[in-house]
Amino acid sequence: MNGPNSEVDQKNLFSALAISMAVLLIWQYVSPPPVPVENIDKTVDTVAESPSDVSRPSGSKETRAIDLARAEEMNIPRETLSLETGFQTVTISNYGGLASGWVVKDLQYAKTSEDGSKVPLNLIDDADGPASEDGFLPPKLQLKINGEIVSPVFKMTRIAENSARLAWTHRPSGLVVTKTLSLGEDQYVLDSQVQFALPENRPAVKYALGVMVSGIQDDSKTSGGMFTPPLHLYEALCRRDSDFERLLSTDLIDNLEDGDPNAFDDGIRWSGVGTRYFLSAVYSKDGRLKKCDNTLSQDKPGISVFRTGIEIADGVVSPGSKISSQWSLFVGPKQFSQLSAGDVNLEDAIDFGFFQVICKPMLWAMHLFFGFSPNWGIAIILLTVLVKLLTLPLTIKQYRSMAAMKTIQPELKAIQAKYKDDRLKLQQEMMQLYKTHQVNPLAGCLPMLMMMPIYFALYRTIYSAVELYQAPF
Repeated sequence: MNGPNSEVDQKNLFSALAISMAVLLIWQYVSPPPVPVENIDKTVDTVAESPSDVSRPSGSKETRAIDLARAEEMNIPRETLSLETGFQTVTISNYGGLASGWVVKDLQYAKTSEDGSKVPLNLIDDADGPASEDGFLPPKLQLKINGEIVSPVFKMTRIAENSARLAWTHRPSGLVVTKTLSLGEDQYVLDSQVQFALPENRPAVKYALGVMVSGIQDDSKTSGGMFTPPLHLYEALCRRDSDFERLLSTDLIDNLEDGDPNAFDDGIRWSGVGTRYFLSAVYSKDGRLKKCDNTLSQDKPGISVFRTGIEIADGVVSPGSKISSQWSLFVGPKQFSQLSAGDVNLEDAIDFGFFQVICKPMLWAMHLFFGFSPNWGIAIILLTVLVKLLTLPLTIKQYRSMAAMKTIQPELKAIQAKYKDDRLKLQQEMMQLYKTHQVNPLAGCLPMLMMMPIYFALYRTIYSAVELYQAPF
């Protein structure tokens, strides 16, 4: 399996933090204060299913065996078709008509093989496990016709290098399902337009369309420390109108035990499964998805399978009519520019924590510095210097307050010695001293407290930026 070099990634994070700390220390050395100052897991056995979910976990060997049996009955062999752009190569399977492989061409994300060659990162692999530690299982089409779950095996025709048309007919009802797939030229997006057409001599047909995206988490690789954050921790994601859901395996288990929902149907804009650096998500160009249902199962000890079932559309096709639905699949690195460039904003997929308001401008500034000097190490140094310049007024105020406190130290000690047995008088005299010299004893601490969120945001920006993933200095 192709996977990222996690040791290199951890080293890059340490290097980035070390660079930032070094810049701050050098700044302190070359820019002394105006006045010298003295230092004063559980297992989930049952997977909840939404109405459009299949009766067994999508992607299981049992489901694939059923698909294969149906294909053999129809004398349709298993086939694939590759769509390609400068960003990626996506393999489409005639089983379900969705991606069975997704190779990211950018060598920044590639794995280094034993002979030193670069192997492009494969985020989706049609196998029993993910293509990499950050990869995903192939998405599965969830289609119901007249209440019955069906497993289409499409006939595929290439339109262009990055597009194809797929067709399948549901024989019992006569419903013709046509899919047009188009791979984004400069985005990690596969657009899908599905059309349901019914002949005039057939009765009306009910349909329900959905997709399931999945990821396999190795629970032994989800632990981390303060400076060694986990790289391969999976999470179920769902952007709602009123809130954003980011659910780890522990959250899904706790919600199940506490009776809290893991499924949502209130204005779903997009939903999917992600890791720290990569995302597999579905959104609809039509505006809204109907529902996202997040489930967790542990088919093997120490292996957690995240599944997000996404209901896209449902309705009734009348005789002689056609109904279309559009949706898109994003599979790729969480580059800020990529997440914000599509029809639906996916920026929330990046986990900036509580410092999102500060982190986004910092990430933008880091990209700006990278544009001047195409080296992320230099960009981090310039970003750290910028943060230091922006906090300079607070630093100067802190130093001045500390210097003023040092000036009145002799008088302060004399008062403390004189009124050591009278606490009330001591407090009164100290307050009078501060008032006389216009000194605020808290002024030295407040600037420091105000700067702490900024430096935490700087760390979180470096921590979350996929642009630094396996990037050289």
